[in-house]
Amino acid sequence: MTAGSGICWTVVGQAAQGVRDRDLFEVVLSCAAETSVQLGWLRTRMKQAAPGARRRRIADGGGLVAHPGGKVESDDSARTVRGRRTPVSR
Repeated sequence: MTAGSGICWTVVGQAAQGVRDRDLFEVVLSCAAETSVQLGWLRTRMKQAAPGARRRRIADGGGLVAHPGGKVESDDSARTVRGRRTPVSR
């Protein structure tokens, strides 16, 4: 939503410049700056949250296992046999 708001402020800013509405353009500049700050905060939070989510998933034993042939499977459907991950027979 924040990224979409940034795009809208750009469009409204272009329109304000087109009709030479200085007051509207000043409002757009102020709001666009605030939206930019919010977007920066959201990006930072996403980056901070992502490693924690990955650590929790690994600690829980979940996640995905990638095999040399490019096959990817759920960690709970694989087991270790002589140091290599192999599918669990069900």
